[in-house]
Amino acid sequence: MKLIWNTFGPCSFGSIRGLSRPLLGAFRGAMLLLLIAGRTVSAQAQKAVLAEGRAEDLAGMNIEQLMDESVTSVSKKEQKISQTAAAIYVITQEDIKRSGMNSIPELLRLVPGMQVGQMDANKWAVSSRGFASQFSNKLLVLVDGRSIYTPYFSGVFWDAQDQLLEDIDRIEVIRGPGASLWGANAVNGVINIITKNTHDTQGGLVTGVVGTELYSGGLRYGGKLSDTASYRIYAKHSNNDDFVYPSGADGPDERDLSQTGFRIDWAPNSPNQFTFQGDYYTGHAGYRQTTPLAFPPYSLSYDSKDDFSGANFLSRWSHTISESSDFSVQTYYDRADRLGALIDNSVETFDIDFQHRVELGEQNELLWGGGYRFQSMKNDNNGQVEFSSTSRDQDLLSAFVQDDFWMVPDKLRLTLGAKLEHNEYTGFEFQPNARLLWTPTGRQSFWLGASQASRTPARLENDISYRYAAYPDPGGNTMVLGLTGRNGLEAEKMNSFEVGYRVQPHKRVFVDLSTFFNLYSDLLVAEVGPPLSGPPVIFRPDVYQNDMQGQVYGFELSSTWNVTDEWKLMGSYSLLRMDLHTSGFSSLGKIDAIEDGSPKHQVSLRSYLSLPYHLAFDGSIYYVDSLNGRNIPAYLRLDLRVGWQPTKNVEISLGMQNLLDDHHPEFTSFTTRDTEVERSFYAKLTWKF
Repeated sequence: MKLIWNTFGPCSFGSIRGLSRPLLGAFRGAMLLLLIAGRTVSAQAQKAVLAEGRAEDLAGMNIEQLMDESVTSVSKKEQKISQTAAAIYVITQEDIKRSGMNSIPELLRLVPGMQVGQMDANKWAVSSRGFASQFSNKLLVLVDGRSIYTPYFSGVFWDAQDQLLEDIDRIEVIRGPGASLWGANAVNGVINIITKNTHDTQGGLVTGVVGTELYSGGLRYGGKLSDTASYRIYAKHSNNDDFVYPSGADGPDERDLSQTGFRIDWAPNSPNQFTFQGDYYTGHAGYRQTTPLAFPPYSLSYDSKDDFSGANFLSRWSHTISESSDFSVQTYYDRADRLGALIDNSVETFDIDFQHRVELGEQNELLWGGGYRFQSMKNDNNGQVEFSSTSRDQDLLSAFVQDDFWMVPDKLRLTLGAKLEHNEYTGFEFQPNARLLWTPTGRQSFWLGASQASRTPARLENDISYRYAAYPDPGGNTMVLGLTGRNGLEAEKMNSFEVGYRVQPHKRVFVDLSTFFNLYSDLLVAEVGPPLSGPPVIFRPDVYQNDMQGQVYGFELSSTWNVTDEWKLMGSYSLLRMDLHTSGFSSLGKIDAIEDGSPKHQVSLRSYLSLPYHLAFDGSIYYVDSLNGRNIPAYLRLDLRVGWQPTKNVEISLGMQNLLDDHHPEFTSFTTRDTEVERSFYAKLTWKF
């Protein structure tokens, strides 16, 4: 315990600017309480476990299992974490259960260095290594390999994303570029949500959450269609209550979401495996909207909501040619509709992807493939948000190759790869990648990475016309401010350099360090353009330009310590620095908002403690630095969870979130009025049958 206290004591936190004495005291006090309680109760738990004659690992995955955990997102094939040359983190099913978090964007708080801020009860800003916004356009998000970002904004509508959390196998998160395999938008990171095979979800499950801010219920049943095929079907409904304004008054940001779906896995013979799955969802999310007016009072604020729905269907065929060769073909269809105060659009996506793996020798493995994506967008203009046309179709063609070869068997491996894409906006984009992995011993590995990634413009940046504010000028006219896109924009470019180190200094301790230095060019920034209409109403928009450059650097440090077989501690610290510049004078304020819109410092400590009588006591504490560019102060978050499993198939848990204050802001949106995250309590029941 002394080691932990020294690690998180004055030597580390004294250098974090913006951490006030009261916050520092509360942070230390909360951690000390967790540690003392954990040490005391863990000793009692050890005695009880030994007395019962069962010495199983109740706290989840041990260190050896953690290093041997298989991931697929780094190289589109199975690899052990210890053998990956990338900054990857895996949120396991154990993490999902014991974190006490009840949504996918919430769970991403567990990832070291991820920037996760909640704007209101239904909106989130999720990003990696800077450039945080409601539609973080440099982060690719996938569900079982299906992209869920919208081509209108190149971001994710998190209010429409949900899964039955018990059906998620793991969430793999790459911090850093993955464009050489996953393509454009995989610039600063890749999130891949991977659901369980139906063979692992046989039988029934009922789960429900009742709380001060969330009501949720889910049903799932899995069975066998034959000796070689199994299935599951599920349904889930959730309701997020309104958050509050700074004054404490309730906001209008309630969210309702209902979702249902199925999955079938079929292995008719050993060389072939098939997967068929699909989902349908419908819901709404509220907010406070402000619309500019050309006459006094020049703005109108009102409560509104977005109604959204969608459906998707995915199929995958995997075929093993031999022990040294296999291929897979995946195709999916996705439709998303949204209607609200600013948005009235639909997107249909058809995607097909092929990849082939072949061993060229004992120490050389080649992976290659290609894909095609077609997207059809339809929208209605509403006066405040307009596009140059009410429909647009676009194609995306891609091909990639990656070669892994051991320069020194089982010690030094070099990975070279590249992806070539052709899109509607910028033509061809070439994205190369080189990575080196050195494993001098079985308990440590060093890795280096150098890569280039591109972020192609979205439809918004090409042909939008948006009006967001109005005011009277001295001449008696009405000045309307807005934003317009333009054709001919270039892709944003990033050259990334990474260095990482993983080590297991003790059989119960694992440490992971990732550092990065990213050089950006041709970044899009909105600069003041000429007026597009004359008196008495003057429309003066900002216009997108490829006029921003700069560098972003930092590191992410995380560690896991299995204190005993029943008690696990996980801690992390991340540092982020952004230095951007532009030649446009009117963009300086926007650059400040971007640079100071992601937290410079983030710290977390989590504790999983298994107790006698099938009890669990879990806690986590997070420090997030201030966002001066958005007027968000630093905050400290404390979550606690108590779980009880009276039988093998029943679990009851009580959770408490944001215990240190009544409510606090985490992020801001430029289009709606934001509310603040509230303290909350909940009870959860899960029954398997």
